[in-house]
Amino acid sequence: LLAPVIPDFDSLLARVLDDRPHKASSIHGPDHWRRVAEGGLLICEQTPSANPLLVFLFALFHDCRRENDGGDRHHGPRAASYARSLNGSLLLLPDPALDALAEACHGHTRGLVHPDPTIGACWDADRLDLWRARITPHPRFFSTEAARHPGLLHRFRYQPEAPSWPELAVHTATLLP
Repeated sequence: LLAPVIPDFDSLLARVLDDRPHKASSIHGPDHWRRVAEGGLLICEQTPSANPLLVFLFALFHDCRRENDGGDRHHGPRAASYARSLNGSLLLLPDPALDALAEACHGHTRGLVHPDPTIGACWDADRLDLWRARITPHPRFFSTEAARHPGLLHRFRYQPEAPSWPELAVHTATLLP
């Protein structure tokens, strides 16, 4: 489904999962990544100028280089470098898209908003899942109107298990032009 950019998603996912340094994370691990992907894709449905493929990839990469669940300040820049290292093999992004993905990963921990709809959707999706850490997301820290919608905030507060990666990939493909 996402073959032009991700020739083999199963191989990419296996590699990211295998390479992550903090495999025991219950707060920043793969369940969180899938919730971020789901939230990001829901934001993309209401933010047509956001790139759902980059939001999907952000969800996969943004916390994959965490070394712990605490104050790992440099995990975003490490995630950006890691995504860049896979481009040309498991990932085939053109330079502008790779730069946007890297910027989203690099800056997602700073508590900022971003005017770019794709980067804003990435950061908002991560913040929608703050409930997992018993933190109530505040709308003033969202970049997109879609993330500020009370229904979306409520949905993520009481969200059951996130969809599977294959389901998320299908959802991503349906949002692509």
